[in-house]
Amino acid sequence: MDNMRRKQRGLTLVELMVTLAVAIVLLAVGMPMFTGVVGSNRATSEANALLSAIQLARSEAVKRGSYVLVAPASSSWAPGWTVYQENNVPGETSYGIQGSDEPTLRVWPEVTAVIDAGSTAFIGFDRMGEADTAVALQFTNDDASGVKRRCLIVSLSGQSRVKREIANESWTCP
Repeated sequence: MDNMRRKQRGLTLVELMVTLAVAIVLLAVGMPMFTGVVGSNRATSEANALLSAIQLARSEAVKRGSYVLVAPASSSWAPGWTVYQENNVPGETSYGIQGSDEPTLRVWPEVTAVIDAGSTAFIGFDRMGEADTAVALQFTNDDASGVKRRCLIVSLSGQSRVKREIANESWTCP
């Protein structure tokens, strides 16, 4: 009689196995969606990182009263980019090539997105905060679910923004 009155403590082996089976099924269904969300967040984060570099360059150009450039770390933008003060003026042959006497303000690390910059070798700002040229860079992240592309736009006035692709609409990066 005492054995029947004892309260059960813990789980039986069958209950534990059923719980584990349900958890495994939920993980198997949810993991692909989670990967897409992570890819989408990464694409947004990388586009915003370049946007913050551009905004830093513009504000430093005004603050320092000189040209400040955002330039890729190598021949493409994917290995990262650098913000530095440019001592030369547009039109000079060494403009856009960082010299040893030109201070680096900040360096950004490599990104996973594919960046289509066209012929954009750098983005420069003058002491008034105006851009040397209007620029549009397209970020593409194939790991993202839903919105895979973003476009970073810099106008001649120096204003910059990130435009997101809208699903099911024809979309181009200006």
